[in-house]
Amino acid sequence: IQQLKEMIGLSFPLYQMMLMFVRTLYQRNKTSHFCTLRSDMLMSFHDCKIQDIYNKDPCHDFAFYIQYAVNEKRIQDKIQPKLKEFYTKIVSEQNGTFE
Repeated sequence: IQQLKEMIGLSFPLYQMMLMFVRTLYQRNKTSHFCTLRSDMLMSFHDCKIQDIYNKDPCHDFAFYIQYAVNEKRIQDKIQPKLKEFYTKIVSEQNGTFE
């Protein structure tokens, strides 16, 4: 992850290319390791405060709240509505409504 992050640097276009590559590998192999890689990369940029990357990633909030819940070993009441909002948005996009 560190080597990939160093190669991407502050370049959001390179980050997007990495995401497309990881997504393609996941679609071909159906291996959850690629989902983990995507999440770990995103949170690595977050942990290093590289906002040029993580602020533009639409999955950042979801990944952040999930990681927070895992670390706390529970979903706190204050983040539950945020997770529901993210889930609702994804479902509406899959149904073609794009709310």
